[in-house]
Amino acid sequence: MKPYSPVELAEIFAQIAPNSGLFIPAPSPIPSSPKGGPALCVYLRYLDILAGTEDLEQRYWDLLHQTPVVSGIGVLATINGILSEYRMGHEEVHRTLNERFLSPDLRVKVSDYQPGGPAFAGVFNKVGCLQLMRHLIVYGDRSVASDKDVAGLGELLLLTNQFIQPEFQPVQASNLDLLLQFLPIWDVCNPRDLAYTLSRMYTILREILPGDDAQVASVKDRD
Repeated sequence: MKPYSPVELAEIFAQIAPNSGLFIPAPSPIPSSPKGGPALCVYLRYLDILAGTEDLEQRYWDLLHQTPVVSGIGVLATINGILSEYRMGHEEVHRTLNERFLSPDLRVKVSDYQPGGPAFAGVFNKVGCLQLMRHLIVYGDRSVASDKDVAGLGELLLLTNQFIQPEFQPVQASNLDLLLQFLPIWDVCNPRDLAYTLSRMYTILREILPGDDAQVASVKDRD
């Protein structure tokens, strides 16, 4: 990516928000672990705590059809907002979500899971929430009463985590393997740098999308 100078960034900003300015959230401190180093949340999958469970696809499908679509998406959107970049590493935030959306037996299993080091186990993450929202929109049963309790979302998120990149299980991953796994979710799970975000979006909108790259053109031409 082109390294933009301060003058170029100022010009880009002026074109995007010439009058009213641009509101950005104030940065919050990244949490640290009592064991030393930054706090790290390891997101659990269904089989991590319920090993040996069979027919996970059917279980996932059944729970999707038991969850009210509208209120489920609303709750997931709220959770997604809570898990902003600087809250994803706060263990107490995950503990509160576990208490609200996990059944008592699952909550105990998650609490007992110890990843080791400064890490702690969690269930809720932004990528999982976004995927589950999409699946509810596409596959959810809208006949389920909207006032039905959504306390079972925790189990759905565990199953969702199970189906995110399920085939990637190398014994010893190379740096390139890990990099390729992070690329699709980097912007979702990491704090944004305003300068690079602005310059990159400007490049995408003004240079890449109007360009003549065959792959970009084929995507633009889709109905």
